[in-house]
Amino acid sequence: DSGSDGTAPRRVDPDETLFRVGSVAKVFVATAVLQLVERGEIDLDADVQRYLDFPLPRTFDQAITMRHLLTHTAGFEERIKGLIVLGNATVSLRDAVAVDPPEQVFEPGTVPAYSNYSYALAAHIVERVSGTPFDDYVDRNLLDRVGMASSSFAQPLPPELRDRLSKGYQTDSDPAGPFETVGVAPAGALSASATDMARFMLAHLGELGPEQSLLGPDTLALMKQPALDSTSLGALADGPRMALGLFDEGRNGHRIVGHGGDTNFFHSHMQLYPDDRTGVFVTLNSNGRGTADHLELRESLLSGF
Repeated sequence: DSGSDGTAPRRVDPDETLFRVGSVAKVFVATAVLQLVERGEIDLDADVQRYLDFPLPRTFDQAITMRHLLTHTAGFEERIKGLIVLGNATVSLRDAVAVDPPEQVFEPGTVPAYSNYSYALAAHIVERVSGTPFDDYVDRNLLDRVGMASSSFAQPLPPELRDRLSKGYQTDSDPAGPFETVGVAPAGALSASATDMARFMLAHLGELGPEQSLLGPDTLALMKQPALDSTSLGALADGPRMALGLFDEGRNGHRIVGHGGDTNFFHSHMQLYPDDRTGVFVTLNSNGRGTADHLELRESLLSGF
């Protein structure tokens, strides 16, 4: 923490300091979904309505599938209102997805359109299918399994982690901002330490033992492959295509999949090099001096690597 609010600056401890990782949390949602796919409890290509306890409004006749949700191709219009509330607030995941859902503006599978709602909906389906609240499901089946003892989707954080969260800053000279409550919580509410994120990356690279594995080898491979083709995407399939919860970010002859994440104050990015058995995670607690400094720093670090 910078100490700009009059307190003494504190160095980041990669084991102890927590950061809000924003939409990198979506990779955890996709992992939870694919665990249930492995168990035969979710079908990637079935109409998601079968898993829901409310009627999902749609503009088109074609079914919305879990594959669409995880690839941002369900066609939902994106909303910023209510995405992040400054300060502690109570969030109901079911209300977030069932009350006044966004309009569907594209035919499913045809147009990539980033959708926080889609990932909240996927997380609600995890709750419905598993019979377990999403945060609890992730604690038991992801975080605990790989030893991520310094991470949580809870808002606010549990008391034992609360004081370890880095403060977040609009710029490098502003005072610390308040806690940010993500309205569509699973799409971006995760707080995690750098060391814990390393454990998560090792699990996704298949580098941990069987007792710590999150997914089987075939599912780990499936998650990193393009999830849609020209059958539905048309000419858009000629460009980089999204995998299941991960974006194609390959360059310089390396296969790379990753996901970035941003809140008002925190900025993060995770990249996996599946063929190189390598992962990179960078996280920042401020925009920097200029409004784009955080983006330039992330891009230079990841491209330089």
